[in-house]
Amino acid sequence: CDTNGLRIFDIADPANPVAAGSFPVVDRAYAVAAQGKYAYVASWTDGTYILDVSDLGLIAQKARIPTTQYARDVVVSGNRLYISEMDAGVRVYDIGDPVTPAFLGGYVSAALPIYGISVSGSTIWAIQNNQRVLALDAADPADIALIAQHDCAGGCSAVLPFGNLVYIASGQFLEVLNIEP
Repeated sequence: CDTNGLRIFDIADPANPVAAGSFPVVDRAYAVAAQGKYAYVASWTDGTYILDVSDLGLIAQKARIPTTQYARDVVVSGNRLYISEMDAGVRVYDIGDPVTPAFLGGYVSAALPIYGISVSGSTIWAIQNNQRVLALDAADPADIALIAQHDCAGGCSAVLPFGNLVYIASGQFLEVLNIEP
């Protein structure tokens, strides 16, 4: 993803990647997630595109979710699409039918922007203003609740939950949190 939109490469030979398909977007593409034959592209002020990538020679837009702020990150988990939208927080959609995504709910974080997100089960891990990581309970997307937060040692840039651990890229550090109950 970049200012040219989504670009897909064939990496059968990793030393020689070959362009296999592309889809232009109006604004810069910030993030992409893929599941099945669909790619989900967060495109800053232009919203989030849902693209059918089953034919790389003819990538087709199936839907576009307008942004309420700036689409910065996107995660797909099962039939749920999670979008971080900076000051508008995190928004959750049902994509059981990707052609007609349905808004389920969201979380706005006290006027501080949400930059990046990861999802594990019903928990959303959100990077707030590059300063802290929020753990959000999204079991009911219509009522997302803050369950914990962690201030980063040197500014957060990425978060990845894995099992009972959460890895945080934090400035010059890698922080690892044990979230075992």
